[in-house]
Amino acid sequence: MKQAPYGQAASQRLKQLLPKGQPVSLRVVEVDRYQRTGAEVYVGSTAINLQMVREGQAVVYRQYLSGCPGLRNQLLQAEQQAKRQRLQFWSQARPAMPWEYRQRQRG
Repeated sequence: MKQAPYGQAASQRLKQLLPKGQPVSLRVVEVDRYQRTGAEVYVGSTAINLQMVREGQAVVYRQYLSGCPGLRNQLLQAEQQAKRQRLQFWSQARPAMPWEYRQRQRG
């Protein structure tokens, strides 16, 4: 969220894809050391994670891909396509990956 302006834009897009009251399905991928749940999110048969990556609204966290065998290749291909098309996050001259951005903010 704090990684302006793309964090806010991604949040707004996610709210459009997941309106309040919309039933969703989760397939838990991992619970990290901070007890945060990483999951594939579905509305019907639509993979919301994949949609966000396709639109350049999200990046692929490769360390979690082993838990996503069904979406792994699709996520990587979608990210490459979004990069080539310079969509949203990828439109920056030198995009800071979210984990790098957070690390800089802490240090």
